[in-house]
Amino acid sequence: MSLILTLPFIQPLPTGPMATFGGLAFAGIGWRLRRGDESVWLPGRIRSTRPGPSTWNAFSGFGCALLRLLGRVSRPDRMVRLVEWVGRRGAAWLILVGGLLVAVPFLVVPLQNSLPALIIFFACVGRLQRDGAMYLLALLSLAVTLVYFALVTWVMFFAAEHSWQWFRQWLGH
Repeated sequence: MSLILTLPFIQPLPTGPMATFGGLAFAGIGWRLRRGDESVWLPGRIRSTRPGPSTWNAFSGFGCALLRLLGRVSRPDRMVRLVEWVGRRGAAWLILVGGLLVAVPFLVVPLQNSLPALIIFFACVGRLQRDGAMYLLALLSLAVTLVYFALVTWVMFFAAEHSWQWFRQWLGH
């Protein structure tokens, strides 16, 4: 389920408040997986919702196409030592951290949702296929995301400082 839910966030444009709520949902899923709970808790109102046949057909068709594509890229039991090292709880931590990073309310910055969503996506594929290469891509995505966010934060502070200096000069101080 998390695999398909990451797809809207992989687009390079910010998704606004949806990213905050979606990121917190991913963090909750990661937290439950970290605790060893394989089922996802849903509120009663959402749990009792029953999609119609056309919705199920659309989801199942898309899900099958996505799994076929992943079957071409991902290989089960690849890099087994890394799979054992990361483990199911390590993948849960990646999903949790990725969810929190998706939820970070930056200004409108390109890739602010895409990079953290890739952490979740690769962690889910690695968990599903037991593919160490996907775990490696998730860890690489985490590193790239942290560097990108640090760079964006630095640029924002740099721009704010210079704007403040320019404003003070404009006022004559």
